[in-house]
Amino acid sequence: MDNRESALGAFLRDTAQDKGLSILQLSEATGISRTTLNRRIIDPDDLTLDELVKLAGVLETSPSDLTELYSRAAPAAA
Repeated sequence: MDNRESALGAFLRDTAQDKGLSILQLSEATGISRTTLNRRIIDPDDLTLDELVKLAGVLETSPSDLTELYSRAAPAAA
């Protein structure tokens, strides 16, 4: 697991918990299956724009905040 995965995945989990949502409830609220949501938390490289927008909406943040979080942890290009 790289930094992007742990940072974004932790943010999604922590924010959902702060809002009183389990992963199952987040799944139901976004329409993203629980299995897919768990995969996306582990590997955010596979997040689609649609999923990102849905997650941001339910978690009351912006898609750009989520992409910024992901980008900040990306390894610097050589």
